[in-house]
Amino acid sequence: MMGARMQQRMAEMPPEQREQGEKMQRMIAPITGYVGAIIGAPLFWLIAAALLILIVKVIMSVPVTFKQVYSIVAYAALPVIIQTVLKIVVMQIKRPDDYNIMNPLVFNPAAFMDPATSSKFVYVLALGFDVFTFWTLLLTAVGLKAAGGKRLSFAGALTAVLIPWATLLLIGAGIAGAFG
Repeated sequence: MMGARMQQRMAEMPPEQREQGEKMQRMIAPITGYVGAIIGAPLFWLIAAALLILIVKVIMSVPVTFKQVYSIVAYAALPVIIQTVLKIVVMQIKRPDDYNIMNPLVFNPAAFMDPATSSKFVYVLALGFDVFTFWTLLLTAVGLKAAGGKRLSFAGALTAVLIPWATLLLIGAGIAGAFG
């Protein structure tokens, strides 16, 4: 979606402006990549843990600590490492014209959809139904169940994980549908 628009804009630019833009991208990309990897993941885990502690401790009255929930969220994100390695392999194998930067792997229904002609709402929903996302959600629920002990059932832990995920997915799909 966004990558296609950016490529279209780059193609419409005069050659010297395009070259300057590509030079800027080559200079900025490594910096943003490292900063995003170092700061982005822990910041995301912090936000996710805060949301889960609110749900599990405040709403469900399960005695878990923020440190426990943060650790659960961080460890549950380990499948992202496998996903990233697979994305790198696919990037090296595919031709640049065939590589979809928004959805490089075929682990969700959106991989079988045309991002240009599909409904943006449905496309973003399909992106959310990813094998790695479900794996991470399941690991988070298992960790919460283990931390909560007998006070939290697995169904309760899974509900505490799925409700925020589904809410954020629907909000993102709604924004994509409205503005995409």
